Amino acid sequence: MSLFALITAGRSVAQEKTYFQQSVDYTIHVSLDDVNHMLSANETVVYTNHSPDTLRELYFHIWPNAYKNNETALGKQLVDQGNRSLFDADESSKGWIDSLHFQANGKDIKWSYDPQHIDIALLTLNEPLLPEANVTITTPFKVKVPSGKISRLGHMGQQYQITQWYPKPAVYDRDGWHAMPYLHQGEFYSEFGSYDVSIELPANYVVGATGDLQKNPEEERRLIENAMETAKITDFDTTMAFPASDTKRKTLRFVQHNVHDFAWFADKRYHVLHGEVKLPHSGRKVQTWVMFTNDKAKLWKDAIQYVNDAVYYYSLWNGDYPYNHATAVDGTISAGGGMEYPNITVIGRTNSATRLDEVIAHEVGHNWFYGILGSNERIHPWMDEGINSFNELRYMTTKYPGRKLLEGDVATRIAERFDLAYLPARAEKDLSYLINARSRSDQPCEGKAIYYTELNYGGMVYAKTAIAFDYLLAWLGPDVVDSCMHAYFNAWKFKHPQPEDFRRIWEEKSGKDLAWFFDDVIDGTAWLDYKLADVSKDGSHIRVRNAGEVPGPFYVNAYAGDSIVATKWYDGFKGSKQLEFPAGAYDRLVINATGRMPETRRTNNTLRTHGILRGIEPLRIQWLGSTENPNRTQVFYNYLLGWNRYNGFMLGLALNNSLIPQKKFEWLLAPMYGFASNSLAGGARMTYHTYPLRSMLESVDYGLRASSFALSNSPLTLNYYRIMPEVRLKIRRQHPTDHLKQQIRLRAVYAIENQSKWQQPDPYVQGYYAYAEDNRYYVNEIAYKLENDRMIDPYGMEASYQYGSSETMGDFGKAQVELKYKLSFHQKRKGIELRAFGGAMLFASIPDSTRFGFGMSGNTDYMYDQLYFARNTSTGFFGQQVAVNDGGFKNLTGLPTLSWINSFNAMISLPGKLPLWLYGDIGTGGDMKKWAYDAGLAIRIVPDILEVYLPFAQSEDLNQLSFGQRIRFTFNITRMDPFEMLRNTL
Repeated sequence: MSLFALITAGRSVAQEKTYFQQSVDYTIHVSLDDVNHMLSANETVVYTNHSPDTLRELYFHIWPNAYKNNETALGKQLVDQGNRSLFDADESSKGWIDSLHFQANGKDIKWSYDPQHIDIALLTLNEPLLPEANVTITTPFKVKVPSGKISRLGHMGQQYQITQWYPKPAVYDRDGWHAMPYLHQGEFYSEFGSYDVSIELPANYVVGATGDLQKNPEEERRLIENAMETAKITDFDTTMAFPASDTKRKTLRFVQHNVHDFAWFADKRYHVLHGEVKLPHSGRKVQTWVMFTNDKAKLWKDAIQYVNDAVYYYSLWNGDYPYNHATAVDGTISAGGGMEYPNITVIGRTNSATRLDEVIAHEVGHNWFYGILGSNERIHPWMDEGINSFNELRYMTTKYPGRKLLEGDVATRIAERFDLAYLPARAEKDLSYLINARSRSDQPCEGKAIYYTELNYGGMVYAKTAIAFDYLLAWLGPDVVDSCMHAYFNAWKFKHPQPEDFRRIWEEKSGKDLAWFFDDVIDGTAWLDYKLADVSKDGSHIRVRNAGEVPGPFYVNAYAGDSIVATKWYDGFKGSKQLEFPAGAYDRLVINATGRMPETRRTNNTLRTHGILRGIEPLRIQWLGSTENPNRTQVFYNYLLGWNRYNGFMLGLALNNSLIPQKKFEWLLAPMYGFASNSLAGGARMTYHTYPLRSMLESVDYGLRASSFALSNSPLTLNYYRIMPEVRLKIRRQHPTDHLKQQIRLRAVYAIENQSKWQQPDPYVQGYYAYAEDNRYYVNEIAYKLENDRMIDPYGMEASYQYGSSETMGDFGKAQVELKYKLSFHQKRKGIELRAFGGAMLFASIPDSTRFGFGMSGNTDYMYDQLYFARNTSTGFFGQQVAVNDGGFKNLTGLPTLSWINSFNAMISLPGKLPLWLYGDIGTGGDMKKWAYDAGLAIRIVPDILEVYLPFAQSEDLNQLSFGQRIRFTFNITRMDPFEMLRNTL
């Protein structure tokens, strides 16, 4: 059973049924206990069956139970996303609903929890509910309000965000029942109806809620007086303390029709502002309210205008707001920047007035896309989040036409320094899409909410959908787009539209075949990418090639200097075409110069009309890094400092061509100069990303790496040189949200090691060291890696086989397996880490040496995978650096074995905030007669990167060393590669 249950009744095929819609009317009386954070309530639900089916059962959502434990769908999803808020919560921070006693038409009925989800209830009716009949369901209930740090329902002290809080019937439509557990990522689908809700609480609370406040002169006076006082404040207090609750209590009654949810928010500290807005079509006036605390009050002082503007523009573009008021409240929520409910939205912390305007507009806009047009958000999230994000983008572009991605004095200086000043504010959405699209890890906009990665949920459902519809706006024009949206609004307000309904209206009203848009852009991951292949000198003839997969329309801009002087749109096509363009004295022609097309690659869009290398953009050398600028050929640089015992102090420069988004071909050069060795050092790498066999593989990356550092500097400088071609095949996961990752890596390490020898041709003359013939060898390796990086109890495995050969030392064949498992504790980063290792030399003609055996120190790192401060030294502080691989011993750097090794390693965290762990290692191998072991205290300053190991016990063969000599440390510099860290994060 999937995370939301699509439960079908025995009936004819769903697609053959005509549209119908159930009706649900609520009467609720609720009382707030703000000492124990409890709600006590009674509910009456009149459920009317407008379906052609006879119903014998009703599914109800009792979503506060989602906060009860870690085994709920919410608990599992939060853990799956790396969110520990519910996993680590104590009982006082959790929530639940109880005291339920369901009756139907005044008689007790049987009910039970869903077998998999305790936040879904199944009510068995005493009598069948016939078509067009209704049943009255009643129940008392109590809700323990959870911490507001977990998800949407919650409290922060005595600020209350009461959402998804009451028993609520699931939707029954022509596809059957849509019973679904509550989730953090994945919103809702509910039946329209009416709400009559009475809220009892201490009299000094300010309350914002769905619906119209019913006649209550005293409360109305309080709100107006609060608004008048707030309007006079020029310097808000900074205190956030809660005043004592009034011993006197009040009851506020709110009523609303044609909505499918009810939420309310209460805080004794709220300031209030009041306004109104005249709707653009009907001229009717809507009352607007904002409620906020002292926190960020300076930003909120103009928020009433933001609500007014949002109501006006969304009405203008989609259809007039049908309710009497719209309210925005300030609240600390964990569900992103804000969360929407009918008539009211809660807004999280923002850092600028413009950003607050944007979030308020987005959340108020959900009154249309979710509220009035009640699509199934769980199954088709783009229909509310995506279309709403498009309207938000249009709103912000209309109000702030020159707005940049980074604004403000400091941000502007940063933007100029890092070549970001040219980026408009919409670039945030472009980048959100491109980050995953470029690596072919994006998902279609159309899809079930539970199956998106967090990056794709934001990047595709929100961002890509927004810029895709903005593309249609640029192509079709505002009149056509407004006509489509008004038709959609009028046809489906207070109903449950499906994607096909939305598409049909757009194609009918626009008169266009939009298959390329809905099939390829919304329901697919195909790339939109046109290349300008040739331009005549006068610009009158151009050749354009579709380098992507979407035959969508495109436009070409002509520049004279820095100004666009001509623009022309063309119908889309596949392949290549010669096209006409208005002739002129142009400097260059550019496809998509203003960025209205959601292209995945824009570096092939420009051609100059004159000169050589007309498609190559001017070179820009940029410190540190930046986003991809299609108008520049970018090279990034950064200064490098380093040190090791043999090269000494090193100074260098890192040069690379890519940061974000990923390029198909990426390179990095990092030359350095060692002042002690008087020699060059450093490294380089190149990677070429490909995506063949996409049903089986996520990517195939071809790489070439090279590095060189000194092995000795006295009396001669001896260097090693490593060249490593490699291929990485990332196996496609069963689903993008899966934490189980697999890859196959094939590589060949070719190493050259300078050698020296003592020479004394004349016994009467002082001898000297001279360079000898280099030691050369290669090692071919195939490795399979499996890793489950889930937050709780992660594990992994790696198996590899190596074949190595050297003209001077012979050859060998070696196999090894490493297993890892972490048993996670409830405290973050705490737990028990277990590791097992086994390796065997399958054959070897090399001398009796451990050089190619199993070890953890620099001189046994024959693959040169690690960087050491003193690679060939075992004495002194820097000689105590180890790599925890092979046997995994912390204080024993190598076992005297060439043939085989088995070992087991364990670490357990100690209580407290300090990164202290106990460790123990045991192993044996080869001709060893006794097991080797060590144990001690690990200080894990940066886990797996910088750790120090203090031994308490060890094998007898280590006792000859002093305590200080037995201390070891790891400094895994290769794990600190910022480019790899960025790629892994994304």
